[in-house]
Amino acid sequence: MDRKFYANELPEVTLFKPEGTYQIWLDFSKLNLSDAALKHLVVHQAKLALTPGDWFESSHTQFMRMNVASPLAKIQQALHQLKKAVDAGVDCSFNQNANTNDCCSC
Repeated sequence: MDRKFYANELPEVTLFKPEGTYQIWLDFSKLNLSDAALKHLVVHQAKLALTPGDWFESSHTQFMRMNVASPLAKIQQALHQLKKAVDAGVDCSFNQNANTNDCCSC
């Protein structure tokens, strides 16, 4: 796991160090996105398949779980995809019913 990358390149996403598992918790709450916008950012823009936190606890809508039992190169690629998506911001065009371009409320 590339912790330096997280600390330097993705300060908006808090990583919780795993304790005896190959899953890490990612806290996206600093991005101030709606649940739908966060899922769109991760799935459609970053093109990652992370497990939503609300599968484990209904109040954890701003958390996602990432499996890191993969080669380091794959994990690094996923982190770069996530950074690229976070840097670009949410593409609000995914929500055809949105009355605003304020991506934090998509």
